[in-house]
Amino acid sequence: MNIRRVLVTLAGFAAALFAGCGSGSPSLDSGPVDQVVSVTCAENNGGCSITPMVLCGTSVAGEVLCAACPDGYTGDGRVCTSASPTDECGTGRHNCSPNATCTDTLEAYTCACFGGLAGNGVVCQSGDCFDAGTGVRYRLSSLTIPTGEQAAAGDAVGHNVDNVGDSCRVTDFAGYVDNSLIGLSAALLALGPDSIDLQDEIDNVLNCPAGSTDCTPPDLFVTVRVGTACAIWEVENGDGDTLAGPFVGTPLESTGDFRSRFTSFQLTMPYDTGTGTVDLAFEFTSVIIAGNVSAGSINLLIGGAVTRSSLETAVMQLVAAHGGDLTFEDIEPLLRNRYDVEVDYQCSARSFGLTAALALDAPE
Repeated sequence: MNIRRVLVTLAGFAAALFAGCGSGSPSLDSGPVDQVVSVTCAENNGGCSITPMVLCGTSVAGEVLCAACPDGYTGDGRVCTSASPTDECGTGRHNCSPNATCTDTLEAYTCACFGGLAGNGVVCQSGDCFDAGTGVRYRLSSLTIPTGEQAAAGDAVGHNVDNVGDSCRVTDFAGYVDNSLIGLSAALLALGPDSIDLQDEIDNVLNCPAGSTDCTPPDLFVTVRVGTACAIWEVENGDGDTLAGPFVGTPLESTGDFRSRFTSFQLTMPYDTGTGTVDLAFEFTSVIIAGNVSAGSINLLIGGAVTRSSLETAVMQLVAAHGGDLTFEDIEPLLRNRYDVEVDYQCSARSFGLTAALALDAPE
């Protein structure tokens, strides 16, 4: 195995990211016995923390199970307390809905929906999206790594993932935008005879290499149903199987613009090594998806960070699975010094930014 094969795999992972957003789920814990409540997650998030929001699930016995508190908080999933005195509302480190007010508290913060909207402050809507219309289906047509030239020209190349300016000795792009994938992509192109074009590899994953006879490009779709005060999103494959969702989000603006944020989620990507399958587990934090929905297309700007531990563990798995002379030490310098997002007060996540385009899926 050579270094190109490993990094091509990472490019394939980037192409799979869009389909996996929100599809993973952190491990759930029922907590102490006296905190197990037989209610549904639909009612007050099942008693799990709402500020910050913690994933709620149920066991086969109907017990509510709460995921662990997010990074920067301690607790049992039902009550999460900030590990340090931080004004999340003032710094933007919160997950309140754009249609809610954020109020700082000693423990964390609270979210309250604007008048006329119902919800827990993280999701605010009218009713249960009862008037969502017929779904409109869009097919993923492109996934693109922005370039340094685009950033210099003022184009949108990502999001302010960590809600701060320069950190971890890495300079942000204009507007405090975090996207260290741009630097990695450029460095790989500058390798000379062994240069690697990550964008070309992503395009190959989506469309198959030119002249290929044994490659089937993935069919990835997003179905959108729009209601008066909400929108329902669902990611599907070509067979109509749900890959992620349905997600009930805040309503589209009159212009079709939207913005959603995921505090954290996990994505397991099966990778075929040629002799078997390796499950690569990635942990994402501070994922932001913004864009515009029109009658014929969806344009997205995706930003977030992948944690150092999950990224490097995945690379080690690939090296071990393929064997050969290549070691992790051969690859690690390409990843080092660009971990620009703090997790648990350590520079231990790497930011990324991608643009994506989806076209209306016309019936055959």
